[in-house]
Amino acid sequence: MSFRLHIDIPLTPQHRESLALANRALDHLRLARRKRIIARSSPGLASWALDSLIQYGLHRIVTLATGMSAEWNKKRLLNCIVLARSLMETVGAWFRVLDDTYKLLPDEDIRRIHSLLNVAMFGRRDLTEGDNTLPPAVNAITGIKRLDKLCAGTLAMYEGICEYVHPNSDGYLMFGRHNLETGDAELGEQFAFERASAVSIATVSARYLRLADDFVQKYESVFKAQVEALDRKFGEKVDSWPGDPKDVWMPSEEGV
Repeated sequence: MSFRLHIDIPLTPQHRESLALANRALDHLRLARRKRIIARSSPGLASWALDSLIQYGLHRIVTLATGMSAEWNKKRLLNCIVLARSLMETVGAWFRVLDDTYKLLPDEDIRRIHSLLNVAMFGRRDLTEGDNTLPPAVNAITGIKRLDKLCAGTLAMYEGICEYVHPNSDGYLMFGRHNLETGDAELGEQFAFERASAVSIATVSARYLRLADDFVQKYESVFKAQVEALDRKFGEKVDSWPGDPKDVWMPSEEGV
């Protein structure tokens, strides 16, 4: 399923073109997924971790985009917006990791690269105090703010979407047509398309699915070979890698 419209809402030619671009990017992402990760096909831990992050991310992004499409075509805008926010967060997390990896490559800092990949893949927000079995997760807004530096308007769009996701003003009022003089209201899911901006979903799908597609291409053309080269150079014994073994890499909004 793709972003083919089955509902009658006004869209400009530009927004329809945005949906067409989103469809093409989603097709590319579907084809890039694999059904298995074979650990021995990677020369070491860092390249295995990066390949795993990309593949798990691909399955997540395709699932989110497919769900957005299904909810869009059923005219369930709130469900579509919730999925759109998660899509933006996932693409932002991808960019943050690839951006940090790229900046660490010139110094061949394999320990920090491996550490930031572990945090991205295994980080959790529900760890109890003193629980060091897994690393603490990086807040999703960190990736959104970083992505905003590459794609201006990302943070504003994300915050606008959050207003519909959260049970605040827009999150409630999107379900009604209101008479401010009498206080009466007509309620129903169909009013969400009148109050919330359905066309913004076209923008989100096109912009961030295309970015995800670009990131996959850059992984294949730039990151994959360089990280594999570091694995071959430093080997699989983490204790022998350069750097402090206690160094746990936690990225900032600004990056490396």
